[in-house]
Amino acid sequence: MKHKMSREGWKPSDGIVLEDAAQKALVAEGNELVTAGPGSGKTELLAQKACYLIQTGACPKPYRILAISFKKDSATTLFDRVKQRCGKETAGRFSSYTFDGFAKIILDHFLDALPTQCRPSRDYELNNVEMIQALTGIPKQRTTDALLNRAALPLVGSSCENTLWKKLLEGTGPKGTSQLTFQMAFRLVLYLVETNSDVATLIRDTFACVFLDEYQDTTELQYALIKELFLNDRTCVTAVGDSKQRIMLWAGAMPKAFERFKSDFSPKSFELLMNHRSAPRLVDLQTRMYKSLGEQPHPVATSSAWEPDDGKVSLLISEDPSDESKYLAQDITDKIRDGLPAREICILCKQKPKDYTVGLVKELAGNGIRARCENEVQDLLSDDLVILVLDILLISIGSGDSSIRASAEQAIALIMGVLEKQSAERYQMFLVELSELYQETYILCKNTKCKNDLEKVMQHVLDSLGRDAISSNYPAYRQPLSFKKLTDTLSRYLWSEMEEAHGMEAGIKSLLGDGVVPIMTIHKSKGLEFDSVYLVGLEDSAFWNFKYQPDEDRCAFFVALSRAQRQATFTFCRHRMGRDQSHDGINEFFELLSNDKVATVIRI
Repeated sequence: MKHKMSREGWKPSDGIVLEDAAQKALVAEGNELVTAGPGSGKTELLAQKACYLIQTGACPKPYRILAISFKKDSATTLFDRVKQRCGKETAGRFSSYTFDGFAKIILDHFLDALPTQCRPSRDYELNNVEMIQALTGIPKQRTTDALLNRAALPLVGSSCENTLWKKLLEGTGPKGTSQLTFQMAFRLVLYLVETNSDVATLIRDTFACVFLDEYQDTTELQYALIKELFLNDRTCVTAVGDSKQRIMLWAGAMPKAFERFKSDFSPKSFELLMNHRSAPRLVDLQTRMYKSLGEQPHPVATSSAWEPDDGKVSLLISEDPSDESKYLAQDITDKIRDGLPAREICILCKQKPKDYTVGLVKELAGNGIRARCENEVQDLLSDDLVILVLDILLISIGSGDSSIRASAEQAIALIMGVLEKQSAERYQMFLVELSELYQETYILCKNTKCKNDLEKVMQHVLDSLGRDAISSNYPAYRQPLSFKKLTDTLSRYLWSEMEEAHGMEAGIKSLLGDGVVPIMTIHKSKGLEFDSVYLVGLEDSAFWNFKYQPDEDRCAFFVALSRAQRQATFTFCRHRMGRDQSHDGINEFFELLSNDKVATVIRI
């Protein structure tokens, strides 16, 4: 049995050395607000704080730590970091969800506590956009959300908005499967905890500490839920964020999120001033933007691994996309031929990445390099069950390395409720069953000739693992329809990759991004980092809303810049998509990049 460590004797694991402000935030008691700029190591801070709280008994048993992120991959990365730094035992008391995932778990657990007139069916579907549009007859999700938000739960009366709610709750199909938007789910959960003290108490008694990642993007509904549940004398809330990266106002993020948290939670405040990610020249450009972002230009330190002149910023000005594509394709090709992995390069766009990069994708393909828009697959590949299914397929066809095998074995054992320490004999039986699963899956994979065959392979894997057992371990799959959505979506994407790559092994690796240059919007790049970043289309037409939301678009530019470790390239075309382009509206970006001490201007 492990004894808890003393708080004074505890040290960060794996020899990690944190900056002074991070070390103070890590051991501080009570509520905290940590301002953490790009590359400051906030994921490391939260992971080490989780270890500290559990290992020293500051978060005593049986309490857990709850971490809430905005993106699936961020939630997964944080959980993996805790497990990596502090082991499975510590990670076993650490719950890492997205806001939507956290709300869904509460709704699933306490659904029967809702009044019947606003209670969805047990097999409700969440955010099936096509079905919601068919039921409401409203083409735009924002319009639907605006109407739904006007309703007052528990839906007494027959107002227009109440009728819309009831139509979606009545749902589709012979069983009446409810169709919920994310906001509906949040409203139901907030209503639950506001009106049912038993539900709220059970949740509070589960979590002693709460981490809010990317706090600057928190919406009113999300904040209301956190405040209702965790503004008390027992729960410690740590909010980590950066106002310079606030790019979700369009999605409802609170304009004054930090002020609200300070007013309500009275936190201790800390500011991280180290940038572990970017080279000095890129950090210098980031710092030069602080004034336009309404921030004081605090000195930001860079890693000692960099030389003072490391880093490169370029502004490429071309006449048309053809010239632009040829130049960028050659630059990217040279990097890959020099040994830089394709996944260390990212092509960003403010909007419509397929339209802005069609020529570049073709030029790269001509050089034997594949580039792919990641917006559609990013959420899919951040799903733990999706990764497990793909790992099982790789192992079954003889392509999984030892790390994949070990990870899959551990995940499958957890699903099946098998633990090594239970009994050596039982675990050996499990390994035999696992071998049979791989052999049976191999036969099915070998005979896969079309997408329908691929769906059957995935159904076999899910059935072998046990769908009820999967539901218990993966809350997102507690509705039966979620399995069909998984097999439909994953088989569609994987079959497309298999046709492109000519085979299952190559198709799986391609779907996972092996050897593929990612293309995405700036919003999708939040939380990610790459050696080299190319922002295509620094033009008024791409930043068309700048005059109405200048602060958010400045933050978007800052986010794009801060994804890069070593090189950031921005492009402007004088003629694109059949019309002349300008940069009058966003000229402040050009003035910044035109400074020869900041960037190299390339004209072609």
